[in-house]
Amino acid sequence: MQRTPVAEPGPGHRPTAFDQLEPTFRQVFATRKGFVPLSRERPRSLEAFRTEYMRLTQGLGFSRRDLARFFFKLVRYLMTCSARREKEYEGISLFTFFGADQKGFYSEPFVEAIRAAPQALVAMDAEHCDARTQANVYLQLLLDQVLGGQYTDSILSSPTSHAWLIPWRKHLEKNLGVKFHQGELLSITEKDGKLDVRVRWPEGKLPRAAYHVVAVDAVAAERVTRWWNSTEMGGVAHDGVPRELRGFTSCVTIQLPGGLERYEIAVTYTRPLLPQEADDKLRSFLRRVQAAEDDASLEQREQSVFRSVAYSTGHMVEEPEGVPELRIQFWFDRRIGPRELKVLERVLRSWARPGEDVRLTSKTAQQFPQAQRVKTPRLPEQRYGDAADDRLQTFTGVQYYFGHDFKLVRGHVYFPNTEWGLSAVSQSQFWVGRHFDGIVPQVRGVLSVDIGNCCKRSSFTGKSLMESSPDEIQKEVWRQIKDSLRTTRGPAAPVTNLPLPEPLYYHLDSNLVFVSGVLRANRTPFLINRVGDWDNRPRCAPWVPGRSKLGDGDRTDRTGVWQAPHGGYRVHADSVVFCGSYMRTFTRMNTMEAANESARHAVNAILDHMASTHRSEDLERAGITGDYCDIWDIEEHELDDLSFFKRVDEMLFRAGKPHIADILQFDKIADVAHPDPSPGQSLLAALGATLKNDWGADANDLAGSLNGLMEIVRASKDLAGSLGGDPPNLQKLLSLLGAAKAGPGKQAP
Repeated sequence: MQRTPVAEPGPGHRPTAFDQLEPTFRQVFATRKGFVPLSRERPRSLEAFRTEYMRLTQGLGFSRRDLARFFFKLVRYLMTCSARREKEYEGISLFTFFGADQKGFYSEPFVEAIRAAPQALVAMDAEHCDARTQANVYLQLLLDQVLGGQYTDSILSSPTSHAWLIPWRKHLEKNLGVKFHQGELLSITEKDGKLDVRVRWPEGKLPRAAYHVVAVDAVAAERVTRWWNSTEMGGVAHDGVPRELRGFTSCVTIQLPGGLERYEIAVTYTRPLLPQEADDKLRSFLRRVQAAEDDASLEQREQSVFRSVAYSTGHMVEEPEGVPELRIQFWFDRRIGPRELKVLERVLRSWARPGEDVRLTSKTAQQFPQAQRVKTPRLPEQRYGDAADDRLQTFTGVQYYFGHDFKLVRGHVYFPNTEWGLSAVSQSQFWVGRHFDGIVPQVRGVLSVDIGNCCKRSSFTGKSLMESSPDEIQKEVWRQIKDSLRTTRGPAAPVTNLPLPEPLYYHLDSNLVFVSGVLRANRTPFLINRVGDWDNRPRCAPWVPGRSKLGDGDRTDRTGVWQAPHGGYRVHADSVVFCGSYMRTFTRMNTMEAANESARHAVNAILDHMASTHRSEDLERAGITGDYCDIWDIEEHELDDLSFFKRVDEMLFRAGKPHIADILQFDKIADVAHPDPSPGQSLLAALGATLKNDWGADANDLAGSLNGLMEIVRASKDLAGSLGGDPPNLQKLLSLLGAAKAGPGKQAP
């Protein structure tokens, strides 16, 4: 944004897109119990910090112990090395990491706040999304608030197209020589060893390209590459993003309850099938199974049998020589008899085509007393978020238009008590100029509302967003907002006690597709990080220029896929690079920041590939020079004062030892009330002396780290307690550090 010019020089002009940012002044929690405004400016005094703290505890019903325990959990994370974060925190939820799953660890209001906050910010679920992704975001937001300057939270000074996107395109075309062509990518694969790119191209012939950057969302990336590895179509079978994307969006993992019985019917073939062809046939059978209870071509007795099926799933078994077998599972929550099994087999056989053989694999049911997670094709194909375990969710929003400039508050508003996880901002109050003129004359204000939970049913309508029509959605969202503000408006509140205005118009997300008032599809599903799901992303790890090369175990290059010696994104068929927020990034979220970072990784991969395949003098002659795109690993941009303890934790982790916070019993420390701080100071002083003597730590580095931790300890006193600890904890820590330094299996000196 800082490199994007917006206006010609002149008096009072704002030269770049970054200069169009208008800082907000507050962030508001609108609950049924009250209206709690928090300043978005950095606290300039201890009194300002105390005031904000008291607003949190009194306004939101949090206890001092809540904040102290939460605070020490954050400190624990700040002292955790990246290796432990990957190994331990990608496998648990944020809810578990904070201890919110432990009964009585926090008050109920605080538990609800932990549960609701990720939903309002980026449609993540604290109970299902991994702790590493969400804790990284928590820390950056917290550090922005405490350490940031004017731009902690900002809004553009005009609609996004005017303030940023249109000037950006003009800059690319006018100053950088970029040409835009409108087209539609249909497929991309290799054919007879050559790249085959099929594009619907209204402007004529596809321009010749040295590299193709496939910068689309995960759903489109899987769709356009589904034939990539089909050797029968002339493709080349190799690893890479196309293979790793198989089933990434077209399948879904569902949670089935315990106590089910399962029967299975197999469909076999007499000839080889392409994997894509077999997948289409499997989906066709499953569609008919799921619609069979209302299929007029079936007898009522047959419909009744299908109506008794609790769940139906399916998968494909790849047999030798390309002859697949389809497996369709029928799950029942009651005992069924041989006659019903014969009905299922007979009906599926009637659906079979020549060359398809249908048979029941066993007449005895498989028992599943425990809950099961089962992967199955996604049906309907473009419906996302029906299952809690779906990595693709529906995250959407609605805009309301008013007859006057409706401000509400000068910043973002969160509605933690709303069933649909709402948050909102009134942008028009930040806009410079009149941007509604000539569009709709009577419109003067706009309120944009994000909807974070589309699956929870409203207690008022009895429907979730997924079950509602567009008009029902906008009415219910507005009702929930008014209900949250009902008890918060009054003479002492920062907003007026006059009735809320009613919107003149609304606009619901155009990417939601409704048919006869029923939501049928979502063209832009939102990818989130479920617990343990990061490993299912395309396997190329992000790389920061200047870092050392990867080990052999971290490399992901194979035949037909090129990767630089130091790692990073891969180049397929010597010309294709994939990027998007579904790829692995340090940002780890499905946001424009992740998309931007992924694009930088793609550019760096192209630069590396060009340098490895061309002589430097040839590149210079062609005018190709420059440096890598900058990449930021956000875990390297946390508190410098605690970086030393991250390194200590890495040594402990490599040696298989516990976290330093477990050794020091951080959870107990948070609960100690009004202790003498001298034991804590003594503990840290002894720790510092030992680390300096035995580990050769730099004095300035160590002093900064210890002072930083002492500042955290002092701050914790102001919140709820202070440092408590005893010499045995210190001795245990120092013993483990000595063992870590000595190495596995060696006696510490």
